Amino acid sequence: MKISVIGAGTWGACLSNLLAENGHDVAIWGRNSQSINAMESSLKHPNLKNFTYSENIKFLTDINDALDSEILVIAVATSSVRSVISKMESTNKLIKSKFVIASKGIENDTCFTISEILENTLSIDRELIYVLSGPSHAEEVIQKHPTTVVIANSLISNAREMQNIFSNKYFRVYSSDDLLGVQLGGSIKNVIAIAAGICSGMGYGDNALSALTVRGLEEISHLANKMGAKKTTVFGISGCGDLIATAFSKHSRNRFVGERLGNGESLDNILVQMNMVAEGVNTTKSIQQLSVQNDIQMPICNEIYNIIFNNKKPDEAIGDLMSRELVDE
Repeated sequence: MKISVIGAGTWGACLSNLLAENGHDVAIWGRNSQSINAMESSLKHPNLKNFTYSENIKFLTDINDALDSEILVIAVATSSVRSVISKMESTNKLIKSKFVIASKGIENDTCFTISEILENTLSIDRELIYVLSGPSHAEEVIQKHPTTVVIANSLISNAREMQNIFSNKYFRVYSSDDLLGVQLGGSIKNVIAIAAGICSGMGYGDNALSALTVRGLEEISHLANKMGAKKTTVFGISGCGDLIATAFSKHSRNRFVGERLGNGESLDNILVQMNMVAEGVNTTKSIQQLSVQNDIQMPICNEIYNIIFNNKKPDEAIGDLMSRELVDE
């Protein structure tokens, strides 16, 4: 297959190598031409240690050169998806292209999932849109550690065909027809991971982190079910599995942000020092809006919103969570 990866971050780089290793004709595009040229020259990625790009990968600085591929893998930050794909609107090359979303987030203001952005911006048939999600830190995939993810499409037969393109001996892909559920699980878990990091940064131990993870998963489930997703998806690889990896991993950017917040640092200071995107920060805004729209109580997500955007102290937020009215589980 001829495949273009749109986005040259760590996950885009990882997927481009995986797909090239699987025998596909792969190109990778990034908006920073200087960075792309440097990677092409060195075959290295600035944020991935012990990583070398396959010599078979093409490096692109003009997005129009990526649009004649059979598959386009979207691996840019959620906040950049609309601006990046808007560059594709003037071409007729996309009519038969399949889009695989590898990003995790929900757009601010519109509260659109990335598949909804694609549908509304490019008028793409839903059956051509796929979502690849699950516990898959690039740092471990490049070392070929066993990894399992889910690929979703509105038609299970389509998902089953696509899973063969990504699967290999260390990267196992399950199929699903729950496009919404896979996206919600992969997005909201980033907010819960920030909460986990806050607890860790404040010095709390396993009791707090375990309770937070389970109750956070319950919040994801409530919202996902109300919006029409399947409960089994939330409690599967792309929901529960991804939440565990993101909440407890040293590789998690969202947990890292939470740890720094728990240590008393300001969000602005944390983000200035990061050279990668923590999707959970912006997703927190969208989840706050979705919980109101759907009349769903999401106390953990609500408190993370208050900490990040209303300058609430973490210890005050935890105190309010622990003193909520007692209820049945």
